Order: sequence, then C-alpha cells, then structure tokens
Amino acid sequence: EYWEPLSFFDSREVTKQIKKAPKEINFEACYDFRIISGKGVRLREYPAKTSDNIIMELDIGTIVDFVEKNRKWTLVELSIAGKLITGWVSNRYLTKLKR
Repeated sequence: EYWEPLSFFDSREVTKQIKKAPKEINFEACYDFRIISGKGVRLREYPAKTSDNIIMELDIGTIVDFVEKNRKWTLVELSIAGKLITGWVSNRYLTKLKR
C-alpha cells in the first residue's frame, strides 16, 4: 500500500523512497518483489535484447514479483487488469526492496 501512491522519476528516487519507507514495513515479506528502476524498461519473452521478443514496456516504479534470475536477466511476474504476465527484465533495471 505504501508504494502505490508514490511516483518515481529516476533510479535514485526509487532507492531514496525505499530508504524513507515507514519502519512498520516488513521488508522480509517483500523479499520476492522488485521495483522497476528505469523508464520504458522492456519486458521480454526470453532473456535476449532482440526486438522480436518484447511483450511490453514497464514504467519506472512498477512493482514486479521475482521468479528466477540468471547472470544478466530476471524472470518476473506482474498482474495487469487481473491477467498474470510473465517475462524477462535486464537485472540493471531492477531494485530490491530492502533498506
């Protein structure tokens, strides 16, 4: 609930808002979540930077559920309009929810 009304402008703002989060937030319960920390980050069908595998673009501040990670990519899930969407995001555009 804390994250939904926030607006993020860049990756530094994402980190800043995480650190300013209320003490009541249980970050251990947020272990499997990540925040998109870039603008127009592409969610992809498979972990490769090719134009034919783009599912959609994600806005900075979007919260996604961590599924698995390899060296450069993370498989994530998110729900949009009640539909579960799964795809890969470059690790450089994800921020863990931790203090």
